[in-house]
Amino acid sequence: MLTTISHSGAKPDFNIRFIIKDTAQIKEDLLVSATHNAKEKAGILAKAAGVRLGALLSIDYSWQDINIYSDTKYCASEELCMSSAMPEITPEDINLSDSATFIWELVD
Repeated sequence: MLTTISHSGAKPDFNIRFIIKDTAQIKEDLLVSATHNAKEKAGILAKAAGVRLGALLSIDYSWQDINIYSDTKYCASEELCMSSAMPEITPEDINLSDSATFIWELVD
């Protein structure tokens, strides 16, 4: 399609953005990873303080939408559109983060 546009003589102005198709699984994996990370770090802090983790008392999570797309941006210029071939584009890695607050009981 891009090659057809480049040969059309039109002066298009368009952008291409790379996204992940299955965002539900990525979001779930991110939450699971954040939970394991929080428990591991809380355990280290509790051990350093001479106590141990008790029951998990609460989790505070905002349930905000996470934008899952590559920072790679591709903007076609008029010169490129007049060329005979479109360049290859390799998306940058996607870096995600999310946060939640976990509160544990501390036991002597």
